[in-house]
Parts: sequence; C-alpha cells; structure tokens
Amino acid sequence: MTGDPHLDLRSGVFRNRLGLTDRAELATAEKRFTTARIGQLKRRRLPGTYDLEHLRVFHWTIF
Repeated sequence: MTGDPHLDLRSGVFRNRLGLTDRAELATAEKRFTTARIGQLKRRRLPGTYDLEHLRVFHWTIF
C-alpha cells in the first residue's frame, strides 16, 4: 500500500463517512447517493451563472 492518508491501509479503500471498507459496497453506495443527488438537481436547478464557481457548487452537491 501507499502512504496515502485517504486510504484505509487494511482494505485499500478510500476512507469514507459511511465507514465502508469493501470496494463493491462503497461503489454501490456512491452510485445510489450520486443518482439521488442528480435527481434532486433535475427537479430543482441550482441558480447561478454557470461559471467555475457554479461548477464547484454542482460538484459539491453531487459528491
């Protein structure tokens, strides 16, 4: 393993708020969360000017 502070050294999976250490479980959870967030954005758009800062808000909202 590398010295990456974002990795759980035992599992090799990125540390996450859910405490998941299985790659498949984390991928499934990420897919569910991002799909739900994108659905919310389809129903209620983020106001903005579609500049770099607006892109950052989209990213923060989805991920």
